[in-house]
Amino acid sequence: IERIESLYTKKGLSIEYILTLAAFLKDTRQVLTVEGLVREANKLIGKSVDNLEHLEVYIKEKSAEVAGEKEMRNVLGIYGRAWSPSERRYFKKWMHEYCYSTVIIGEAYDITVSATGRLSLSYMDSILTGWHDAGCKTLEECIARVNMRKQEKSKKANKSSQKSKKTVEAEVPKYADFNSEDALLRALERSYGDEKKGD
Repeated sequence: IERIESLYTKKGLSIEYILTLAAFLKDTRQVLTVEGLVREANKLIGKSVDNLEHLEVYIKEKSAEVAGEKEMRNVLGIYGRAWSPSERRYFKKWMHEYCYSTVIIGEAYDITVSATGRLSLSYMDSILTGWHDAGCKTLEECIARVNMRKQEKSKKANKSSQKSKKTVEAEVPKYADFNSEDALLRALERSYGDEKKGD
């Protein structure tokens, strides 16, 4: 009681703040302890979340992050373990900086697995960053971008194929006038001519 009271008397937190934080921690953790409540309150004060209004904004953002994390786990098939620091950075970037839904992230995941045969966060990040840089905001825009890129690659492949075809065709005339009988006669002349010189 003294430790909780010190949050009110020494730290200047309102009763509503302390009760709201306790309720939030109870909802997000299996066990709520006084030590955990005091530690979390001190951590939040250090982040300037020191009044009820700021706390409510923090709780809203944290709740959205937790819900998004659950969706991301389903999309990426990551269960039974904590996120690694790099996974968490990618997750925050895609969900919060790019504001992409798990449907769009799931599309990038499908493309990644099809291309690489496995989950590659860096490959996924390059896809999502490309979409973001191109201004794609909806799934339809992202898919249209993918199709456009496929068409561009197809055109390049066709041009390359046509160039190599022209190169082969340009080389054909060099050998088109080759006469096998003439070559055989010349070879025989060289052979017999050498024998006569040797006699």
